[in-house]
Amino acid sequence: AKIQRTIVTIHAKSVRSANDFALPEKLKEFIKKLPENSKVSLVVFGNPLMTNNFDNSKFSSIVVAYENHPLLQERVSQMLFGALPIKGKLPITLNENYKREYGLETKNTGRLRFENPDYFGVSETKLKEIDAIALKGIADGAYPGCQIVVAYKGVIIYQKSFGNHTYGAKTPVRNYDLYDIASITKVAASTFAIMKLESEGKFSTDKYLRDYIPEVVGETPYANIKLKDMLTHQAGLKAWIPFYTKTLVNGEIDRSIYAKTYSKEFPLEVAPQMFMRADFVDSMYAKIVSSPLGPKKYLYSDLGYYFIKKIVEKITQQDYQDYLGSLYASMGLRTMGYNPLRRFPLSEIVPTENDKIFRHQQIQGYVHDQGAAMLGGVGGHAGIFCNATDLASFFQMLLNKGQYGGIQYLSPEVVANYTACQFCPGNRRGIGFDKPVTNLSGGPTSSLVSLKSFGHTGFTGTIAWADPVYDINYVFLSNRVYPDAENWKIVNQGIRTQIQEVIYKALKGK
Repeated sequence: AKIQRTIVTIHAKSVRSANDFALPEKLKEFIKKLPENSKVSLVVFGNPLMTNNFDNSKFSSIVVAYENHPLLQERVSQMLFGALPIKGKLPITLNENYKREYGLETKNTGRLRFENPDYFGVSETKLKEIDAIALKGIADGAYPGCQIVVAYKGVIIYQKSFGNHTYGAKTPVRNYDLYDIASITKVAASTFAIMKLESEGKFSTDKYLRDYIPEVVGETPYANIKLKDMLTHQAGLKAWIPFYTKTLVNGEIDRSIYAKTYSKEFPLEVAPQMFMRADFVDSMYAKIVSSPLGPKKYLYSDLGYYFIKKIVEKITQQDYQDYLGSLYASMGLRTMGYNPLRRFPLSEIVPTENDKIFRHQQIQGYVHDQGAAMLGGVGGHAGIFCNATDLASFFQMLLNKGQYGGIQYLSPEVVANYTACQFCPGNRRGIGFDKPVTNLSGGPTSSLVSLKSFGHTGFTGTIAWADPVYDINYVFLSNRVYPDAENWKIVNQGIRTQIQEVIYKALKGK
């Protein structure tokens, strides 16, 4: 990846020392070797007078933090990335370029920032009820571990990880580990992509599949599917198709469809030493459009998102994961993306199911969903990996009406439309997004959420939910499918909903 900015930090002694502005010769030599005309920022955790001991013209910006203290390090890091504003002025004159009272001011760019719960007067004891629920889920065998993030008014007040990657191994879940978020991909990837294109006037949900991909749908009934109906799960599509079963012979993979090594003929990596034949993808789409459509009523389906991937690639003339990857990179969502093993070590990716039916191996770093795996890990309906903090950042962008990090990614009108219920009361869905049930009982959420809230759940044991009325942003990630996808304790015990209930009660009246 191209380096956008380099940050150099100097950690010095306390400013109260008379000699703390001296600079080691090795550091001076390092600064001399920095490239000219590059975007290099300097942060000085110490006496600002040390900046006179080297050529400070090498730096496009200098932040003076005065003391080498953990609290200042944490605050400055948030300032550098736009989560907190910078307002300070120099109390002394350093040189001709930096005189007393000089200082640039920045604004909060809409990025999530971190504070203790008492910043809003929220009881930390009350929020610890989340810990008890999460730990009970682990003890009951609902999942080996999980990540939870809660943000309020654009501020993360709760960020914790619990348990381990698996039940057997003792690899603790860390805040930076990546999870397979399953169907949350539908909103974090596919819906995001078409919202961006609609914000640019290149896409409309009032059009039909024939308007975008006639070469795929031909003259089949699928040609007359309206995008809005498809994205609200009322187009008559089947719930899903188990494509992988047609690639098995007596329970083993068909070696005419899969090879052990990559080649131009077998480029789609489904799992380690398992590469699918490229032309089999065409048969998957043919299977979809040859399937009879059911009645036009609500039925949750993965299949429409196979078409969204095709539409986005055709409009953008880009590979699907490259197009989305550039958007995530621009937003600073470091972990979010497809095929995480190309970017992160295996040790930072949480395993999912021990697949005994299709791939016959433990799935780690490869998408759990079989259909997405057969597309090389890049599905419109599944395939995104990330951590809870990056997913919360994505949903904060939506709460910010399409803006994040000072950049307007989506138009506010598009965000408002997509996150609103389209066909209530018969169908609770937004465009791509899930919504609370209108009677506020049952469904994917607590009864305390507002009807304007929106989000999505995932098969692997995940949920991300944002509430613009109460300004609450909640993410829960787990691998409840480890080692077996038939483990539904997380649903039967209502764990994700219980946690959401605690959040709303803790923030009541704030």
